[in-house]
Amino acid sequence: MAKELWQTLGPHVDTYELAVTNIVPVDSKRVQLKGRQGRFEAVLASVNEAAVKRTAGDLLAHQGQRLVQRHLKNVYQERARRVNEGRVMYVSNVFEGRPLQVTPYDVLQAGENLGLLHTALAEGRAELQPYRNVMHNRLGSWIESLKSAQELFVTERTFARDRVRRQDTKAWSDLVDSWIDVSGRAVELLEKQGYNEWSASKPGGIAWNGYRLSSLLRLPDGRMAVNQVSAPVRDTPLYDLASLCLDVSESGHVDGVMEAMDAYALHQPIDEDEKTMVLAFVAFPHQGLRMLHGVRTGRVNLSSDSAWKRRMEQQKSVSNRLLDKTRG
Repeated sequence: MAKELWQTLGPHVDTYELAVTNIVPVDSKRVQLKGRQGRFEAVLASVNEAAVKRTAGDLLAHQGQRLVQRHLKNVYQERARRVNEGRVMYVSNVFEGRPLQVTPYDVLQAGENLGLLHTALAEGRAELQPYRNVMHNRLGSWIESLKSAQELFVTERTFARDRVRRQDTKAWSDLVDSWIDVSGRAVELLEKQGYNEWSASKPGGIAWNGYRLSSLLRLPDGRMAVNQVSAPVRDTPLYDLASLCLDVSESGHVDGVMEAMDAYALHQPIDEDEKTMVLAFVAFPHQGLRMLHGVRTGRVNLSSDSAWKRRMEQQKSVSNRLLDKTRG
């Protein structure tokens, strides 16, 4: 797969004159390149995805957010090369640094930077408007997607008894019951806060999509850079804040969630209802969903992996504490 991808991308990468010395496949659509001028990334994408990401990166740079990945020009002044019908290849710069961690300083800076990023997107929204119809539309999807996940927990309750008999762990059955309880409370809270009506009132929203601690880098000089891992989508910007807070919560830091929201609010207003919706989304047992998938696919063995009990107990504690902080 990696060889085939490079056979597709290689001739186009040559037009960038990067003097590539090393090639590292990342996934089925990306390779990282090391050249004499630094590190780069060659990406195979749809025409629409590439256009949206390029426009968003340029927009933020023009608004002063220059430490964001951008599409480079080749010797022909092109910023994308057509590979075949509907797909192009582009090259972007790659920042070198360490991913941000769940520390007070990193969390506060990540929250504040997200507020600035959303301010820039809002001020330059007109530049992204021509692409709205080709953006993935995820507006108003929180409750629907969480309910689908909740149904998986309910279904697992039946199979949990079999897993208990086979692997001698009543803890798994009890854990599934706790996921059903917490997921139900989180969804109920979103419905009570009027999430569907609220999101419907914001049809022009755009989310950066993929704003996670792992996509934020601390550069050697101390500055923070943003990697553009996904194309922006049609959704409320609150999704980005919820994604960041979810990262923080999964490390067990409830106070960090509140600090991230406070830092964000320095540049973007967020009312109590919106804070409650973020807390409800973050409190949902997302880790439990991943754990369940691992068990069903055989990647996680409940008998041999004893650490899962500790991880899931921490998640349950965090979820309950987050829900306790809501007005519901």
